[in-house]
Amino acid sequence: MNKEGVLGKSITSGKWLTFGYILEKLIGLISFFILAKLLSPADFGIVAFVLLVPKFLQNATETGFSAAAIQKQGHIKQYLNPMWTIGVLKSIIIFTFTIFAGPKIALFFHVEHATLAIQMGGIFIIIQHLSNVGEVYLFKNLDFKKIFIRNISKQIAYVVTSVTAVLVFKSYWALIIGNLALYTTQTVSTYILHPYRPKLTLKFNNLKNLFGYSKWIVGQSWLTQMYSFMESTLIGHLTNVNSMGLYSKGKNLAAVIPGFLSSTINTVSFPAYSKLKNTTKKIKGGVQKSFDLFFFFTVPTAFLIIFAGQKLIFMLIGEQWVPMSNVFKLLFIFFTINLITEITYAVFNAVGKPDKKVKLEMIKIPTTLLLLFFLTREFGINGSALALILGSIPIFFISFHYLVKETGILYKDFFISFLIPFVLSFLLGLPIYALKDTILKTDLITFSGIILLLGVTYIYLITIIGKKYNQGPYTTLNLLKKYIK
Repeated sequence: MNKEGVLGKSITSGKWLTFGYILEKLIGLISFFILAKLLSPADFGIVAFVLLVPKFLQNATETGFSAAAIQKQGHIKQYLNPMWTIGVLKSIIIFTFTIFAGPKIALFFHVEHATLAIQMGGIFIIIQHLSNVGEVYLFKNLDFKKIFIRNISKQIAYVVTSVTAVLVFKSYWALIIGNLALYTTQTVSTYILHPYRPKLTLKFNNLKNLFGYSKWIVGQSWLTQMYSFMESTLIGHLTNVNSMGLYSKGKNLAAVIPGFLSSTINTVSFPAYSKLKNTTKKIKGGVQKSFDLFFFFTVPTAFLIIFAGQKLIFMLIGEQWVPMSNVFKLLFIFFTINLITEITYAVFNAVGKPDKKVKLEMIKIPTTLLLLFFLTREFGINGSALALILGSIPIFFISFHYLVKETGILYKDFFISFLIPFVLSFLLGLPIYALKDTILKTDLITFSGIILLLGVTYIYLITIIGKKYNQGPYTTLNLLKKYIK
């Protein structure tokens, strides 16, 4: 497939992913704003503990065969039933473990009153692994319209169920019931969206052709999940369930914009780069466009969050969540740094060098966990967020160095992508900062109007500079607009 074909299909498919992510997060945010006013941070903390161990066991034992099947050329049907069978068997083992280990887990996190809920956590994993394995074709063929339908359906199910349930239970059980609806809807939708019907099989030898690539994906997953698990475990044990709720939701909110970019860029770029993996020049162009989009969104958002994060939290979800504001700001910085690293990882995976991520994660994980232990114990959840930032900075520089060697992208190109959004955001932010005492006292509608005006001005200036100098995010945005049409 030629350059324009791959790029065009990636962008056309990616618009469904982008729109889906925006709509999904918008629905999720609205539901959170409603639920946060009716429930306490401790309720959200308990749900984080309920999902912690099952999700860790699920992801830490990830086979990596799905990613290998996407990357592999040719037919993949012979791999699907063995992949599905392994997932189902694994989920049953995880469910059994959580039943017996539930009381110990509850005791460790000082939430003995939620023992039953923690024991039930494995149910979500069983439901998820019953999904139709044929959906791997949707990713392989960049059919993100159907992924959009799946994701929106499960999010609507969560919102309707959890908001209804909270009126009855008024506790963390409403969130658990909502998650049950989410996982069930996701699984059912996969059978509606793709005709493949999986069957149990013992022909696992079929998977040996995927193992050479998947072993590094397994390594990536294991290290990532071990890191995530240890992060939550340390914070939950060293603080309390209320702090865990503040931290987990602060992390979710901080990840909205970087997560949108990460999901869109990486999900689209991985299959696209796989098709272009022998053409370094084309991959370089794709990476440059990824950075253009990254800085266009994240730089002005960073200015807004640092300037008015506390006010936004107070207005949208109430005073009991205000202690989350510093964590929210710090974690946004962390996700911003981490997203650049994730862009480089997508390139390494797609060009057949997934070992680089494994090696870099082996440096990051012990460093971050050590920082996490001491800083959380000393400064609470603010220290936890700071530890994540400090642990990610060295990996950012190392991975970017690898990226330069792998693709030939220039530091100058990276700097230009960053410079224009930064200068514009800084200049637009100066008068706002000077008037902050007045602006921060305005009501939600007035404040939103000011932010909207600044956003429109920012986009206008990006367009003017791009047309005049042919530099910055405008050229990439203009290309995207061409394909989206």
